This record gives sequence, structure tokens and C-alpha cells, in this order.
Amino acid sequence: MTHVLRNWNYCLQLAHFMYQEGLLDRQELLEWIVETFVRWRGTEHDVVLRVVLPLPLQYLDDITQSEYLSRKLAYYSASKLAQLCHDSGYSSPRPQSPVNHSNNGIGVSGQGSGTSQPSGPTINPLAATFQELLSCHQHRPVVLAASCFIQAITLDCPTALVWNNAGEGKASSWLTGSPLDVLPCAPSDLPMPPRYNNQHVRVQLKMMEEHIRQRSRAAENRWSLDKYAVNVTASVPLSTGSTINRVLGALDALDRHCFDRVDSNNSLDTLYNKIFGSTKEANNENPNSNSSSGSNTYTINNVSGNNTSNNNDEAIVRTLCEWAVSVQRCGEHRALVVARLLEKRQNNVTSAENDLPDEKDSVTSNQMVTPGGCIFQNLLLKFLDTQAPVYDENALSVRSQEFGNLVLLFSELIRQDVFSHDTYMCTLISRGDLATGTPDLKADSSFGEKKEDGTDNIDEDLGKMVQKIAVDTSLEESGTGGRGELRGEGKQRPPRHLVYAQHFPLPQDDAYMHEINQRYVLLYGVGKTRDEARAAVKKLTKEICKLFSKKYSIDIAEGGKVKKSSRGDFNFEAILSKFCGLSYFDQHHITSTVASQVLEMLSGCGSGMSNYLPTHDHIAFLMDLMEVALNVHGLIELCIQ
Repeated sequence: MTHVLRNWNYCLQLAHFMYQEGLLDRQELLEWIVETFVRWRGTEHDVVLRVVLPLPLQYLDDITQSEYLSRKLAYYSASKLAQLCHDSGYSSPRPQSPVNHSNNGIGVSGQGSGTSQPSGPTINPLAATFQELLSCHQHRPVVLAASCFIQAITLDCPTALVWNNAGEGKASSWLTGSPLDVLPCAPSDLPMPPRYNNQHVRVQLKMMEEHIRQRSRAAENRWSLDKYAVNVTASVPLSTGSTINRVLGALDALDRHCFDRVDSNNSLDTLYNKIFGSTKEANNENPNSNSSSGSNTYTINNVSGNNTSNNNDEAIVRTLCEWAVSVQRCGEHRALVVARLLEKRQNNVTSAENDLPDEKDSVTSNQMVTPGGCIFQNLLLKFLDTQAPVYDENALSVRSQEFGNLVLLFSELIRQDVFSHDTYMCTLISRGDLATGTPDLKADSSFGEKKEDGTDNIDEDLGKMVQKIAVDTSLEESGTGGRGELRGEGKQRPPRHLVYAQHFPLPQDDAYMHEINQRYVLLYGVGKTRDEARAAVKKLTKEICKLFSKKYSIDIAEGGKVKKSSRGDFNFEAILSKFCGLSYFDQHHITSTVASQVLEMLSGCGSGMSNYLPTHDHIAFLMDLMEVALNVHGLIELCIQ
């Protein structure tokens, strides 16, 4: 046994040294420490647990930096204390109400929470139980250590103890509810080793308990300010709380969805129903709703003279755009997902509208539908006006990353016919947004206008509330909306819509030739400037296409030989530097053109018309350029072909 302890202590000292010097993966070590405590917490392992306890105590300051690890450690520490109290004959009372926020205990959820007994002349049974455990030399270190874990987490990482609804059967037990639900008393009532400042620490603990209690209430209500508000009539817009619930529900569905697999319970259709299905539920719950049975009942009811769908769709569309653009989430798939969700929503609403008789006063016809048939055009334009990120020359900045995400998003929206580039250009012309020196932060004239009854088309206060509470809280939004247009040292930025027009890519096919030519004319006119812009792009395209000429390709007739290596003739770093200096539109044009040449080579070789194949190095270089250009659609198409 002595030999085992000596090896154990040596390994711990070595691990601690490597941890301090950065020679170990810190997250993995901390996870192992917490998992070690969890594994040996059982009653039958108390002897081993006493050996393990100093380990999480030594790294407690680092553990509390992780909400995930803190929550896990707090839950199993509370479970251990509850088990010891139960084995000693103490029975923890449980509240009968489904939602109880007790003032005696911490009481954070409807899952059940412990309460401490009020002080009085009688002996507190829980205090007596703790005294009995502390008088035992075997249980004393376990009780004090577990109490220390919970109290330290309460002070340093209180968010780990906030009540959470992880969903039935969807998460581990320690992720559901609050770790304090299983604790027999509040953290401030747990035992402490004798110290001069214990009373001060208990006061601080009680303050954090109240903070946890308030946040748990808010989390249980999904941060709604008026959760129990009920709509009286179908003509009254949904309450702010209901809209916030929809926004949070959409974010929850997006964060929980598994995008790397598709099955009957995890597909775009199921995600769509979770995000937009609440409108149907709202109509079904509305006693004055005249909706009838049918799969598209909620859509028909909402597009027919009821701006409830319009108001709610605005909040959802804005949230989807923020989710796709924000750096607080990751993955290029987000743009494709949002584009297809909005395409599906647009198709459903349009299909339902076509089933209705013509109504001149329809909200859809007056507010949402544009000449191009893109019902979300105005909402997306408003997002570009007020919230979308602007371009930043620093490629490593948050703004630059967000701007790239924005370009990718609108590239997909245009490709899915959710956002009309032609209508966008016409709108910018009519508003004068493409003229340099003109203020670019203008409100869309179709929003905020008064109807005949004196009400607003879009509830601006509702939008601000949803943006402030829902998006800021859930996405931890980093300041993308409403950015100023001044550079450092007082330099004036170009109008944001001029930058968007320069960068937003268009599909490189005949169907979009009008939009492509329109863009060149609006940005460069019809003279020398336009020709020079096209010539620069054409020159770089030709230079890259040389990599896929016969000279630098594999000749299968010669046994797979390459006539000449491109390393001596091409400066790949210089080409990449020139490429990165172009707009996203030009980058898409170049990569799409080169990809077409590659596919022609592959097709020619497959049909026997040619003996030349591109080298894998050159294809890899093209894919690198596509990645830089965020040409995700082109990259996927190239791989499929």
C-alpha cells in the first residue's frame, strides 16, 4: 500500500509540474480529476475517496473557470452530501409545488429543492446530522471537502448552479435542473472549517444564492417578462414574452440539432417544424382563431390579414441571420441551413397565399411580397441596414470573420431565391445608397409607416426588446449591430451597401447574367474603370488556369508522368496574396471559372477525348482558394462532380 501511495504522489507531482509548464492538455487533466471524484464517490469507496479528495481541492480555482466542470463537480458533491445525511437518518423535505423558490433553502427549480429548517429553540435536525458526521474521523474530510466544492462554485461560478431544462431523456441528470436541487440545505448553511471570516463568507454565499435564485426563475420562464400573458383576440400581436419564447425556442432548436446526420427525427423538416411550428400552436391555443384543420392552417390564417406572422417572422428571421453571422457560433453550414429554412418558409407561405382569394388589404401583399417574390426581402434589407457587420481590413478581427459569414449567408440566400439581388440593387439606386459620401444607415421606408387605423406595420419596441434580451443573452452578441462607419483617425468608411454590393457573390451562370452586368455598371459605370476591373480578374483567372494546362498536368498516356513541375514557374504565395486582395464576388468568379476547367478535364479524360488529368496538388490549391473565397457551394459541387 505504501508503494502504491508513493507512486500516486509522484505521478501527481509530475502531472502538476507539467500542468504548470503547459506540457499537459489542461482541459483533459481537469476533466480526469472531476471524473476521478465522481467514480470513487460511492460509500464503498470512502477510503479511496479520502485519497482522491486533495486532487480537486488543489485544482479548484481552475475547475471553477469551467461552467461545465463546475456543474458536474457541484452535482456529485451535493449527491454525496445528501447520501451521507440520508445514511445518518436525516430525511430532506421536498416541496410539493411544481415551482418553488424557497427563502429558506436555495430552491431553484420545480425538480425539488432542499430547505433548511428555521432557527428556533429546538435543535436543527440537519445541523445535528452534520455535527455527527464531522465528529467521525472518516466522514469529516469528505463532508468538508464536498461542502468546500459547492461553496467555492457558488462564489466563483454561480452560473453553473442555475436551473436548466435540458429536456427529458436528452441529457445527463447532472445537466438537468440545478445541482442544488439534491442538496439538503443552502450552500451558506453547509459546514465550514474553523476560520475567522466564516460569517463574512456566509453573507457572500447568501448574496450569490439570491442571484442564482433570480436567474433560475428567469431561466425557467425562458427570460420572458410576461410569460403568462394571453392574447385576447387574433388581431392583437403576440406579446413580447411569447415572441421571446419563440426566439429562444428557435435558438435552442438550432443548438441542439445534429447537422452531421439525417434521419426521420433529425432533418431539415424537423428543424423547420421546431422553429416555425410555434405559430401553428399559437393559433390552436387562441380561442378566437378561425383556423381549421390542415397542415398549412397556421400559414393561411396568418397571411390573411393578420400581422401576427409578420411580427413573429421578423424576430425569427433576424435571429436566424444573427445565428448565421455571429462568431459566437461556428461552422459554415449555418448559412446553408438558414437559407434553406427561409426558402422552405417562403414556399409554405406563398403556397398558402395562393390558396386564398385575392385580398387587396392583405398584409402579405402590402408588406412582405416584393416584385421578385421574395417575401423576406424587406426584413433582410432591414437587417443589412441596421445590424449586419461591416467590412474590416484586419483579416483576424471579429468584424472580418462576421463579414465573411454575412457574405456566405447572402450568397446562399440569393442562390435559393430568398433574397433578390436585382431588387436589392434597384432599392439602393432609389435610396441613393451607392453614392459615396451619402449616409448609408437609412431605415427602410416600408417599415414604420402608419396604417389607416394608426398602428405600426412593425412593432419597433418589440424588435428592440427581442434583440436586447434574446439575441444578446443567448448568442452573447459581440456588437455587430448598428456599427458606426468611421475608421480610426476619423477616416470615413464607404457606405456599407456599397461594400455589400462589391462583395456579395452571384451564381456564375446564364440565369444571373443580368444581375452580374447590372452590378458592374452600378459599381464601375460603362467606361474604362469597368474594363480595368474585369481585366484584373480575367488576368488572375488566366494565371491560375495555367496550372491545369497540359504542360503541368498528368499524362496518362505517358504512364502518369507530369511534363513539367509548376513549382519553378508559379509563385503560389504571390497568387494567393493577389487573390485575397479581391472582393468575395471576384473570388467566387475566379474559383468557379477554374473549377469549370477542372471538370472539363475530368470529363474529357473519362470520355476518352483527352489523356490529361490535373495533379492533386493543383486541385488542393484550388480548394484552398475556394475555402478562402467561402465558395462552399462551388466546393461541394466540385467534390460531387
